[in-house]
Amino acid sequence: MNIPEQLHIRACVARTALLLMMLPIALHAQATLPLRIGFYSSDDCKDPPNAALLHFDGRNLNGAHSAACRDTVTDVDLRTYRLQQSCPAEQQANGVTAYATSSSRQLVVTSAESFSLFADGHENLPVRYRFCGTTLDGHH
Repeated sequence: MNIPEQLHIRACVARTALLLMMLPIALHAQATLPLRIGFYSSDDCKDPPNAALLHFDGRNLNGAHSAACRDTVTDVDLRTYRLQQSCPAEQQANGVTAYATSSSRQLVVTSAESFSLFADGHENLPVRYRFCGTTLDGHH
């Protein structure tokens, strides 16, 4: 084997090794929640209060006051995910200066239709949610 062939093989091996090393990072950064799309409630599904409702659109898990927010999801382990939620600044009716916000939550999936949500600083106080359907009229 001549020197140019050896250099080409070494370069291919180095590129392959680099790609294999980066694969877990790429998979980690692209985590998605294994939940059904629709509404989840921490209360009764028949007539839940807005404060008990979250909507999962396949990418973001939002409530009544976080509809414009976006989640970045990373997996912690097989059933546990970290959600970093970023919300744009929204001007308040009273003219108070608004600021963009960010918060972190941990979500533990118990099934494709239920999960527990932990706010940062409240790891011992999970809020349990269950699937209520794709609409709020009680139909799945």
